[in-house]
Amino acid sequence: MNVLEEKEILELIEKLIGVADEIRERVESMNNGDRRKKVDGISNQYEIDILADKILHDHISNFPGYIISEERELDKSKIDSNELILVVDPIDGSTNASRKIGYWSFSAALVHRGSVIAGLVVDQVTQRKFVATQKDEVKVLDKDGKSTKLDGTHIERNEVGNRADNFSGSLIYFNSHEGPSIPFRHLRHFGSTALAICDVARGGLDAYIDDENILLKPWDLLAAEYIAIQAGCEVLRRDSNGILAATGVLVSRSKVLLDDFKKLFPHFF
Repeated sequence: MNVLEEKEILELIEKLIGVADEIRERVESMNNGDRRKKVDGISNQYEIDILADKILHDHISNFPGYIISEERELDKSKIDSNELILVVDPIDGSTNASRKIGYWSFSAALVHRGSVIAGLVVDQVTQRKFVATQKDEVKVLDKDGKSTKLDGTHIERNEVGNRADNFSGSLIYFNSHEGPSIPFRHLRHFGSTALAICDVARGGLDAYIDDENILLKPWDLLAAEYIAIQAGCEVLRRDSNGILAATGVLVSRSKVLLDDFKKLFPHFF
């Protein structure tokens, strides 16, 4: 199978944005009790996850390759036999979505012969859309369709004081089950990995860091990782560079922070 043309990729992205829109509308229309229902016998899966997965497959049933979704079991034979793979997390931040906490997203990465060639992350609260392809500049589309390039020029540099002040005052998303003993005053953990990495790419966060025991699956990572790299961020994988491997990542645009991170997080370097 030949790779999709850029026009076909953009058409697929538009279709996926439509999927994200329908998921958001369906979830927002549900009452609190229905939002919070868990799948019988599965403690960490919500019924909204199954609903979102069904919406996805209903809309793109004619995709000319294999679709990997967080909500379905992987079929290795289909991975091996398809050059074109779509890796999707229909709801990244299911607990947030179930409790009306305003930080959850839809993400999709298009993979051809083992390389990501397009990424989409949709902020399901602000309706901000992060889009990257090989032939187009990385951009963010707001709710009204206004486009902003993510090339670094959109970020204002307001560093003042000495290096230690700037380091401890940075806004860091630290993904951990325990929490770090590191010298940051401003730590956050919002519950959507894809959205947090995109917030680093747009300059809202200074860095995203996974703790040593955190393993991201491909549906958690691939789309946002691709967007961040295309936007000029440094993305360091901790465990594996395999396209479908589980790993932790460190993401930042700041060279100064990366120099200091080497001492705190040597397992990324």
